Amino acid sequence: GVTEEFDGLNENLEKVQKIHLQYELPLLVTGKGIGLKVSEDEVEISAGKIYHMILRPIILVDPSTAKAIFDIKTRTLNVQVAKLKVFFILDFVNI
Repeated sequence: GVTEEFDGLNENLEKVQKIHLQYELPLLVTGKGIGLKVSEDEVEISAGKIYHMILRPIILVDPSTAKAIFDIKTRTLNVQVAKLKVFFILDFVNI
C-alpha cells in the first residue's frame, strides 16, 4: 500500500488504516526495559525513571494489533497499530 505522512493538514482520516509512531530513546541500549501500554485512545511508553510518554492519536486504535520493535543501532522504538474498526448500531424508534 501507499504510506502517507500525516502533517496536520491532510485530514482525510477515513483513508487511515494504521499509524506508525517512532520514538528516539538515545539513553537506552536495549529494549528490554521498555513498557508499552496501548488503549483505544492512548499509547503510553515508559522505560524506568528515564522515559515516560503518553500520546493520544487523532484516531481510535485497536490495542490488539500493536507491534513494537526497538532498533538498537538507532536507539529508536517503532510502534505500529491499526485503526479501530468502529461499527455503529442504529436503533430507530417510531414515535
